Amino acid sequence: MSSASTQPPNKAAKAAQGSKLQKKWISAIKDFSFHQPDPGRDPARDEMSRRHHESPANTHNTPRRPSMSEPRNISRQGTSTFGNDRYQGAVQEAETLERMIKAQKDNKVTTPGSELPPFNSPLPPTPPVDNLREPTGNASQILPIAASQQYTQPSMLDIALPTPQLQPMPPAYISEADTTMDLGVEELRGKLKAAFLTQQNLMRERNDAQSLATAYRDQSQALQTSSSDLQANLITVRGQLSEKDKLAKTSITANERHHRVVSEKDTFIRSLQSELESNGKARELVAAEANRLRDEKAQLEEDLRKRQETFKAVNRELLQLKKELTNKVEDKWFIDRWTFLHSMIQNFSNKYFIGNIGGARNAFIKTLTGSRDAKPATTYSRKLAALTGTSAQYIDSDTLRPLLIQAFIWNMLVTEVFYHEPASPEDGIVRGLYWAGAERNELAGLKGEFYPDQPLMEDDVKEVERLEAWTKLYHKWRATTSIMLIQRRSAKVRHEENRTHVAHLLDQIIGTLSPCLPLKQASQAEVDKHLRKGLAEVIATAVHLDAEIYQQRAWIFCEQWTHETRSAKGRPNWGFGWSSDEMDEVPGPDQLRLENYAHPCVGLIVQPALYKEGNQFGEEYSKRQVLCKAKVIACENPKYRNHSY
Repeated sequence: MSSASTQPPNKAAKAAQGSKLQKKWISAIKDFSFHQPDPGRDPARDEMSRRHHESPANTHNTPRRPSMSEPRNISRQGTSTFGNDRYQGAVQEAETLERMIKAQKDNKVTTPGSELPPFNSPLPPTPPVDNLREPTGNASQILPIAASQQYTQPSMLDIALPTPQLQPMPPAYISEADTTMDLGVEELRGKLKAAFLTQQNLMRERNDAQSLATAYRDQSQALQTSSSDLQANLITVRGQLSEKDKLAKTSITANERHHRVVSEKDTFIRSLQSELESNGKARELVAAEANRLRDEKAQLEEDLRKRQETFKAVNRELLQLKKELTNKVEDKWFIDRWTFLHSMIQNFSNKYFIGNIGGARNAFIKTLTGSRDAKPATTYSRKLAALTGTSAQYIDSDTLRPLLIQAFIWNMLVTEVFYHEPASPEDGIVRGLYWAGAERNELAGLKGEFYPDQPLMEDDVKEVERLEAWTKLYHKWRATTSIMLIQRRSAKVRHEENRTHVAHLLDQIIGTLSPCLPLKQASQAEVDKHLRKGLAEVIATAVHLDAEIYQQRAWIFCEQWTHETRSAKGRPNWGFGWSSDEMDEVPGPDQLRLENYAHPCVGLIVQPALYKEGNQFGEEYSKRQVLCKAKVIACENPKYRNHSY
């Protein structure tokens, strides 16, 4: 009873022990991995080898060493026979264990608590080692980690457990199975580990051998390329040597030809030396003849020098005569140019100054009449009032205003452009000589020094003769200097040099005439632009005429007053006596003829007269003739009043 009662617990204990042993065996198989690191391998060496194969210089030509995590086909990786035997032994041990478990299942002996629970491996099913695929693609291609993890080593559990359900072992085999299974698992684990380590070593050796073979192959290709380059260079050098041989042969031929020429020249020189020695006496005779010819040449050169001096003197006289004849201009030309200049001034005044001047007229008239409450319209308004005694009458008339404008423009030309008298040292203002350009001031100074004086007493014959001689010298110097200055530089250059003085003269004229413009004119800026353009043409014509006048030996000049009032104080512009020899009448405000005045006098000089003294030969400067009469408006003025500015 007691034995019967104790038997089930023993069976249960043995069944529990068998189940525990089976679980331990399965756990040991699960814990074993074919990817354990090699304890005998150097990690630093593996890292250096990996960097060498993964560097850019080696990845192009050297195949990459496969990682240990990548799938391998052991049978195709070239493992040794020793590794295969170890591996086959491990497989046989696994088959033995499988047969033992199968026999246990066939006995179908079960005890309470001996049933093993179903086991589900956490690892995916792994194909057999012989069925592992060889890595495809280039040697440098790296498979992804997910792909490499799919090809892990086969689990012993897949080999030992062909069915998901294990049957308990018979009680008679429990104790024997414990000892046998413990020994088999440990031995199998050691064999598998040794086989795996051997496989890893062999694979590393194979990869090293492949890397070395790749390096040898690259070196061989480099040597072949270098050999090809050397052969090409050898062919090139041979061609160059052939060309140099040809050049050397050509040089040798030229050298031989040169030696022949030198030999011929030496022979010719020796022949010349012999001839020179034979002609020694003749050379002495030639030297004596050369000395005689040298003396004769010196005498001829002296004669030539004297004749050249004579020729230069005669030539200067001829040139002077030629200049005088060339620059001699007929009087008619000056009369025509004087008339043309007046027509330009007349057209300019009629174009811009005919019409009603509006509100500015009253203020301007008050300024001319000297009203106390009037402000001057311009700083130059006194010049208009100085031209005539009835200037307000001309300004107020829409048709007579251009006559006053013409008189003012002529007055400015006579006193600024055609000014012929010397500059006063006290005044310090240079007038005239606009055509001289940069030499205007220097020429004006010389003109003041050389200008002839007027005789104080005409009865003194010696003084008159002396002044006549000096006048001839002065006008000769004036004409010659003017010709030289004008021929030295062009008129355009001289005009550019004197642009500032011309602009100042334009400002004076425009400043005086602006208040006299009619209301129909446009803006002030536009009016000033048109006035400046028209006046610039008038001044340019006057400057050109003055340049021609200065080149003549005869003295041609113009004046606002007549010769009868040259000595009058202030040189009046109106109010002096009438001279029919020098004046032509122009209708004025009264519309009266000259014979209608009891005492006709000069009311307004619209155009000055043009005079001439001397002739083209530089003589008879005491005689004067009127080339062009003045255009004058007469008036009744029995009293002489001095009006000056």
